[in-house]
Amino acid sequence: MKSLPELIQNFPDRTILVVGDFMLDEYVYGSVDRISQEAPVPVVLEQRIAHVPGGAGNVVRNLRALGARVLLAGVIGSDEAGRDLIDSFEKSGHERSDIGLFSLAGRPTTRKTRIIAARQQVCRLDREDRSPLPMDLKNRITDFITRRAGEVDAIIIS
Repeated sequence: MKSLPELIQNFPDRTILVVGDFMLDEYVYGSVDRISQEAPVPVVLEQRIAHVPGGAGNVVRNLRALGARVLLAGVIGSDEAGRDLIDSFEKSGHERSDIGLFSLAGRPTTRKTRIIAARQQVCRLDREDRSPLPMDLKNRITDFITRRAGEVDAIIIS
């Protein structure tokens, strides 16, 4: 059995397919200096916002950081968050043909927004559609996986 350093050393020679729930993680950073009059909750004054791929996208980012070539298969919305995800993957070096993220009109990209103040998460807001995917969308994902399976050393379901 190979040691962990030996396995990591081989990642640049590997191609991995990640299939899963792709989402956009949004971090809203701010400060608190008062409590809301409507309810006993902090009022966060927004200072900056950061967006990063979340869910299966986080797995993709970690594999890329280890040097692997990564293919992606999953669902996003036909919305700004979905376009942001694709742009993020392309900017990090993914070929567009390796990005098998399929959109469905009217279905939003899953987003998880974390409100952070004084280095502490105050709350999280989830926006997602949990309804089953239509068969034609499942078939498109399956077709992508089937076409590309011969190129990969491993498939990760996330």
